Amino acid sequence: MRQKQRWRGLLKKNTPIYNDEDIQPYFPIIIGCDVDMKTCWNAIILPRFGDDEVRNIDVSEVGDMLLENSLDGYLKLVEWIEKILSELPREFAQPYINRERKIPFVAESTGSYTQTFLRLMLGTNSPFIPYMINAGMQDRRGKGKAKTDKKDAINIAKKGRTSSLVGFYPYQFLPPDVEGIRVLARDRFSYVKSRTAWNQRLSALLIYHGITLSSSYEKGDKKDTPFASRASVWYSKAGLNLLWHLIDIGRARNKEDLHELGEFVDLTPHESEVHLNGFLTLPDAVLHTVIQPRLNHIKEIDKRITDVERYMLTEMKEKYPRELEIGCSCPGIKDISSTVIFSESGTAAHLQDRFSHVKKYQWFAGLGIGLQITGGKLIGTVKPPGNMRLGWIYRLAAKSVMRSKDPEFEELRNWGLSLQHRKNYLSATAAVARRISNLWYHAILKGELCSLEHCNFHAVRDSRQRDIEKMTQVLTGMNITEEMTVEESLQLGQLANVIGKGLGQNTVYVINPEKKPVLPIKKVEDVFCRNKNENRIAYFLKKAGIFELETLVARAMTSTLITLSQIGKKTVELIISRLIEEEYIFDVTDKSYQEKRYLQRNEISDPDKIVPMKLTKEEEANMF
Repeated sequence: MRQKQRWRGLLKKNTPIYNDEDIQPYFPIIIGCDVDMKTCWNAIILPRFGDDEVRNIDVSEVGDMLLENSLDGYLKLVEWIEKILSELPREFAQPYINRERKIPFVAESTGSYTQTFLRLMLGTNSPFIPYMINAGMQDRRGKGKAKTDKKDAINIAKKGRTSSLVGFYPYQFLPPDVEGIRVLARDRFSYVKSRTAWNQRLSALLIYHGITLSSSYEKGDKKDTPFASRASVWYSKAGLNLLWHLIDIGRARNKEDLHELGEFVDLTPHESEVHLNGFLTLPDAVLHTVIQPRLNHIKEIDKRITDVERYMLTEMKEKYPRELEIGCSCPGIKDISSTVIFSESGTAAHLQDRFSHVKKYQWFAGLGIGLQITGGKLIGTVKPPGNMRLGWIYRLAAKSVMRSKDPEFEELRNWGLSLQHRKNYLSATAAVARRISNLWYHAILKGELCSLEHCNFHAVRDSRQRDIEKMTQVLTGMNITEEMTVEESLQLGQLANVIGKGLGQNTVYVINPEKKPVLPIKKVEDVFCRNKNENRIAYFLKKAGIFELETLVARAMTSTLITLSQIGKKTVELIISRLIEEEYIFDVTDKSYQEKRYLQRNEISDPDKIVPMKLTKEEEANMF
């Protein structure tokens, strides 16, 4: 095995200066590893010390070594690290030599390749503490930049030294019993995927020979979709029984046979002749040498899945009966789903050590929401990578809840359906899955059965209703048809703001009636023209299709400027302030505006002598 060892100074220009007591959390020594099936390239970063053994915090040393991914390679890594520590100042290196401090060993999650070193580190008196990171969450290299194992290892070490890696946490193995159940659960998952693949091949073969049942539609009772697909007919027991009966006929088929076959999947005689007509001309060679062996193979996979599920449940009931009971108490989760979730998540102690908050657990399950924010503006969301099996089982539970008629979960189901009506089915399913994962997480940590009693599915709606009731009580006894003071007018403006938020709009701003006629004529470049920054704003507004000031004011009053391309939060604030400065719009909650408005109405020069003024119908209409 080829081995290399090199040292060179690396100037860390952006490395912050830490106090001595803050050095350990930021890992003065760290190892990054890029591993594959046979080899692993290790890079170490450690401080540089001068001739007087004084540490230079701004400069680090980098070394790298190529090792074999085996026990022999691990022993050589330990020998290499001990040699490096022996050359460092004794006061700095002695805690690492005595194993009082651990050296972080950071590696990407690359399947089973990283398990060799990690298990050796956890099973012996190792100088390392292993860290596992998700490769899908790290930065991508730009186009034209070289990508090598050595550079990847150094990059991992540099990022891990300042804890800037996403998903950076000490790696811990599950207890042996839980790992055994997880192996069974993943074996079952692979069998289920294999069975689905064989069913898809069978469906494609039947469609090719003119059996169009799986590509047809039937009338359904869904509200949004008038027809339901029969695509899963060959995945069901009824569809498989139909094919087995077809093989048992053993002679030329006729229309009566089609009617008999259609009864297995609830087809009328006419539908049977339309969708199963291909069976009349299906060659016997295809039926007995292709379809029948595939059915036998699917039957064998079903038997293996049943055996694995029986072993899984037996192990779970014997060793973790309470966790199984807690999982089955959650919405949409039964015994198999509860076993899979527990085997992928771990025990309560493992959850506490690994996930300090439920949101971190949801990210691990692939149910978190990654927000892309640029310049204070939300430009999109990213689906974070996570445990594929865990997210899949939670989404299945969510779909089950949304189809269920169980009155115990009716409130959760109605909440999911209302979200589906406002957005779409996938968003609603993910939201319900997050709710279920939240319930399971806290139930396991508390050791109690899951309950929906403390869940509030109308928190936002209730808070808005309370705000409206509060403002209404403030205005009790106020007659808006009579003369109002400035303070009463301000309270009325605040009430309009609360009601607008309840409607999903911002009604703080009102149009100046005096300048309303010029809005359709005025262009945006006529207002935003004082400097280069305003010229840039006018350019992006026109690029977004806003040319007249009337459209811009409408966008400002409905808080939809933020949805425009290249218009961020700071730009929106500049636009609003400019429109208020030119008095195209007014802020009804601004006291200076109210005082100015009443002074103009009553022609009073002394602000202390403000006379209450009755609001006209036109002013009330403009305000609301």
